[in-house]
Amino acid sequence: MTADFLLINPNGAIPVLVTPSKQILTQSLAILEWIEESYPQNATLPPGPEPRAAVRAIALAILSGIQPLQNLCVLNKISADHGEAFKMPWGKFWIEDGFAGLEVLLQQHSGKYCVGDTFTLADMCLVPQVYNALRFDVDVGKYPTIFRIYALANQHPAVVSSRPEAMVDAPKELPK
Repeated sequence: MTADFLLINPNGAIPVLVTPSKQILTQSLAILEWIEESYPQNATLPPGPEPRAAVRAIALAILSGIQPLQNLCVLNKISADHGEAFKMPWGKFWIEDGFAGLEVLLQQHSGKYCVGDTFTLADMCLVPQVYNALRFDVDVGKYPTIFRIYALANQHPAVVSSRPEAMVDAPKELPK
């Protein structure tokens, strides 16, 4: 982490968004909610309290229940404390454990996408998590609803343009 970045976010973590008014936002859901409120013409939350709550529940299941247990800083700590051989099984275990519950949740709420037939911020959270699952050699075929939604969402223009490999500063190979 560079010193310049640490001035923006002393925790040294991503994502970070610096708003037009120079407010610094961290955490995926806070950033996604800010985008939702700042650009309502591109809504990522459906109308109505129940569907909106379902979107948030799915997003939080991913962002707080699956992703933190297999992010890079946790995996590096696992590797440092227990050896490199423990890193991949650890990440894979927690993804599969989280996907088991997420599959059921999505079966209750999904249409074409996570909640109904509209691309929402829940789908924005799902896509990178499935991307990580594939990196960890998770058999996503065991989670047909998750993979069906991922396959469709992965074709959405917003997803295509934001893939890690589409970023100008992306490393040639992403770390595991």
